[in-house]
Order: sequence, then structure tokens, then C-alpha cells
Amino acid sequence: MSENNGKDKERLESSGEEAIREEAAGAEAVANPGAAQRDFAEAARKEGSGAGAKLQPAPAAGAQIDVQRIWELVKNPLSSLKLDGNRDFIYGLLGIAASLIGFMFFTLIIGRSLPFIGWLGLGGTLFGKMLLLAIISNTALHASIWLIGLWQGKQKLGIKPLITHIGALQYGAGAAFIVAGLLYWVSFNLCMIVLLVALLALFTLSIIASLELYNVAKERFSLYIMLTTAAYAIITMLVAGLLF
Repeated sequence: MSENNGKDKERLESSGEEAIREEAAGAEAVANPGAAQRDFAEAARKEGSGAGAKLQPAPAAGAQIDVQRIWELVKNPLSSLKLDGNRDFIYGLLGIAASLIGFMFFTLIIGRSLPFIGWLGLGGTLFGKMLLLAIISNTALHASIWLIGLWQGKQKLGIKPLITHIGALQYGAGAAFIVAGLLYWVSFNLCMIVLLVALLALFTLSIIASLELYNVAKERFSLYIMLTTAAYAIITMLVAGLLF
């Protein structure tokens, strides 16, 4: 009996000491709330660090560029219709860049080589103006196709997929512009023929591709082509007239 009383007495003393410690901690928290908050935040951080590390998302993989696909686009520009309008957006941007770079290479060759341009010191001025004109022309091409396509087509296509498909068919044009520039040293007439063919082919292929992209009805083909051509010419002339 005395043994049980002793154990009860020890438990009471232990409970009393714990209550005293909790009361002291509470008083310290009241006296110094900033320290208590820091201790709580540190404990929560340690507790959640393991789970938080597991919940962190894996970093997104960078856009992969398939050189073989680009080569296929050079050989067959209309294969751009097989691309995914959103996922393959990078191929459209690279196609537009390739076209601009090729055209500027041609302009650089012509600007440095024609005697009257070099004599007048207009090489750099010509290069800048032709670069701006190329950007305006390419932008006007996409804008005219987008506007007329939304109006005449059954399929409503956004601007991003349009850039993917139309931009990705310009790799061949960029290569043709470079060839035209190199041909200048062989024959000026041949150089200009290749340039003209490249420009006409680029515009024609863009129209053909857009007919399918926007699902234009066959009975509207003629109207669509005429409206798109007119819109392209008007936009290009208006913007170029304002800037030049």
C-alpha cells in the first residue's frame, strides 16, 4: 500500500514539474513572441522539408530541335502541314529566321557588289532598309492569311499555329535566297531569276498551305486567293509607306 502511495506521489510531482515548465514556456512566449514564432517556423520547416522535396515538379525539358525534320522541310516545304501547331512552334520561328537571314545575305552581296551603290556609300543604308522591308513583308503575309482565313475559312486557326505552319515552309526560300546571292558572281540575270522564283514560290506555297489550314471551300478558292493577295499588297505598301 505504501509502495502504491509512493508511486502516486512521484507521478503527482512529475505532473507538477511538467505543468510548471509549460507555464514558464507560456510566460516566455508572451514576453518574447518573436522568438516563439521563429521556433515554430523552424520546426514546421524541418517537418515539411522532406515532403516538400518530393512535391517539387521536375524541370521542364527544353525544346528539342530535330535537324532531320528541318531537312525534310527544306526538301518538301508543305510537310509543315504535318507539324503540331502549338508543340512545334519553334520550327515556325526558325523557318522565318532562315528566310530573313537568306534574304539579308542576298542583300548584303548585292549591296557590296553593285558599283553605283558602293560609290554612293549606300551599302549599309540599303541593308537596313531591306531588312526592315523583309520583316514587314513577312509580317504582312501572315497577317493577310490570318485575316482572310478567319473570314473565308471553315477552320478558325489562331496566330500561333499559323506561324508554325507558314513559317516552317520558309526554310527552302532561305536556302534559295543564299543561292541567288552566290549566283551574282556567275550571272546577274540568273541571280535575279532565282530570287524572283523563290519569292513567288514562297507566296504560292503559303497560299496553298493556308487553303488547307483554314479548310477553305473549293468554291471560295478564287475569292480567297484574290483577297489574300490584295490584303498582302495593301498591308505591305501601307506599312512600308509609313516607315520609308
